[in-house]
Amino acid sequence: MRSLTLAAAAWIAFASPAIAQSGGGAPKSSIGEIEKLRQKMGAAAQRDSGAAATTAAPVLTDPIRLVPIRPVRVPGASFALGDTLESVVTRLNLSPDAGSAAAPGQRVFAGDVRYFSQDAHGTFTFTERWLSRVQIKTGPMTEAVRRYVVDEFLRQGYRHACGSFDAHRVDCSWTGRTLVEMKMDSTGVDVEVTLPEVSMQPAATATATVLPETLSITRAVSTGRPAPVPLSSVPPLYPDAARASLAQGVVDVLALVDETGFVIDARVAKGIPELNDAALKAVKNWRFEPYRDGDRPVRFWVTIPVRFASP
Repeated sequence: MRSLTLAAAAWIAFASPAIAQSGGGAPKSSIGEIEKLRQKMGAAAQRDSGAAATTAAPVLTDPIRLVPIRPVRVPGASFALGDTLESVVTRLNLSPDAGSAAAPGQRVFAGDVRYFSQDAHGTFTFTERWLSRVQIKTGPMTEAVRRYVVDEFLRQGYRHACGSFDAHRVDCSWTGRTLVEMKMDSTGVDVEVTLPEVSMQPAATATATVLPETLSITRAVSTGRPAPVPLSSVPPLYPDAARASLAQGVVDVLALVDETGFVIDARVAKGIPELNDAALKAVKNWRFEPYRDGDRPVRFWVTIPVRFASP
């Protein structure tokens, strides 16, 4: 019998506000209600950042947060945590994943990728402008490929703490340049990859000018500013419970769009309880053509009506 590889020997040895009634349409939000909600959201952002309220065009100050020191390659993949949203989405041809829950300031995309030369499906979570978490799931894998995966993690100096670690199943937390939660057996590998705190640093405080008007998705506003141009408008997923109760109508969402055209905050201005979450999830994955005030890109608020109609 030929001698075992280091990896094989290792795992064998280890083995151990106002709401419309359901079923009817939501009343159209008034300009006054939209502005009240916008002012409330802006005031909360300024309190969080320590900024003083002003009567001029609002200036939002991002709270101190952690960002990657530099991109870190995901083992077995062609992309890196810390890569920008635009580069990853474009290079991998990803699409918005409206079905995934995202925290405020996050966006989720999904698509087919390669992981250790195997076909896989990836779900990518971006925090602000950078890739912060990726979940990857492959199809069935041979024992030779599974052994190769383990060998690569050991070769790259990853430490492991495992519930199962043998030729049939690997259920481990790997710690190295990234943090990897791995479950792997003959049906494939399922991993979640994030960055450790040592790879992060405080972001510099940044300010951005926001247009004083709340824009409309359908028409120019009274000041003459044209409607923003959507580049991708993700349709909402109709919740089963809402469909069963025949809840339908329009949810008006107030969204804040950043200088690159991505929605960075969203709140329900007028809604329907059974449909509000679905509307917010959809709008958070919209993308707009960057809006310019003169020669500089700016952030802007926009009202987006999300329609639900039962079949």
